[in-house]
Amino acid sequence: KKNLNLKINTLFSNEISSEEIEYCKKIIEKINFLKNSEKIYIENFFTQKEFKLENVMKSLEMPFNRSHLIDRFLAYNSRQQGRIVILDGQGGDEAFLGYYSYVLSYIVDCITNLKFQNIFNIIGSNPINSYKQLLVDIGKSVFFRLLNKKEKIDHVRKYLGWKLDEIIISNYVYKVNYLLAIRDKNSMAFGTELRVPFLDHNIVEQLSKISVNKKFQDGKRKSILLKYFSDKGLSELTLR
Repeated sequence: KKNLNLKINTLFSNEISSEEIEYCKKIIEKINFLKNSEKIYIENFFTQKEFKLENVMKSLEMPFNRSHLIDRFLAYNSRQQGRIVILDGQGGDEAFLGYYSYVLSYIVDCITNLKFQNIFNIIGSNPINSYKQLLVDIGKSVFFRLLNKKEKIDHVRKYLGWKLDEIIISNYVYKVNYLLAIRDKNSMAFGTELRVPFLDHNIVEQLSKISVNKKFQDGKRKSILLKYFSDKGLSELTLR
């Protein structure tokens, strides 16, 4: 109801080509509301004294990687533009089941519980050869479960031998808390406030009541969120 001063900062690069950057370019070209955005070039990151490694280490006081430095850079640019509130999508993958590891573990859950119809619902109409790597990982994960063994390769790709509920709980308790600590320090370093709507307890509780099949409908992760954008006329956001 209020005329909010919204601005979207989008990361770009003149030298680096990546899926994320190409995706941002495509969205800016096609969706009107994103035309009110500012292109932040990653090359400028290295010219700011606030991002000297020793200064960042003193501020964060915990292990970090280059993606966390980019979060810090975006927070700095937001403050330079006079914006003090930053909206972050952290928690979206956990709430809507956006990681590959979720699909993998749920399919293995269905196999061990003999719920094969649920597997067909996930695969949908996609050709089986598009799931070649998934089939390999399913075999490995089933083998790990038979041995009562667990292995975490990374939080996005593979949790071999883990049940879906175990991965979700682990990500909320450990991964999300760690990332929020990093991003909170990055935002506070420049006097900005970080808000994470996908971690609102009402949203988390409501989404936890929705069946996993609906979240993986037709083999698409975060299918509920994708359907919402399509219904709002933002189908380009579902092509990623």
